[in-house]
Parts: sequence; structure tokens; C-alpha cells
Amino acid sequence: GLSYTSGHDVFVDQDYEPTISDTQSIALSGAHWVTRDWAITHELVYHRQDDYYTRKGISIGFRYRF
Repeated sequence: GLSYTSGHDVFVDQDYEPTISDTQSIALSGAHWVTRDWAITHELVYHRQDDYYTRKGISIGFRYRF
């Protein structure tokens, strides 16, 4: 799957003032079923929140259906 989000986030800074920041995220994820019950899963993620931080990541795992 492919997902994209864009919006605004409201948070309170260290001076207890509300701050609004722009956010954007994009992710690519999937599951590759190797048997009827087991899959290998993956996800690539990029998330940006204004100039505060940028998060990038990858995850790989297994899924068991029961």
C-alpha cells in the first residue's frame, strides 16, 4: 500500500503556548504471503513536522494469521 497525509498539528511548547505546525507523511507498506498463514511484512516511512523534526524509518517483520 501507499499512503500520503498532509495537515496541521497543534501542540504546546515549553512556554505553554499553543503552536501550529505543518505535517506531511508518506509510507509504503506491504505483506508478502509465503504460506497460507505466514507473511513477511515491510514498511518505509517518511514523516516531517515543519522544521521541528523529520523521521525516516524502515521496518521488516513477520505476520501470522490464525
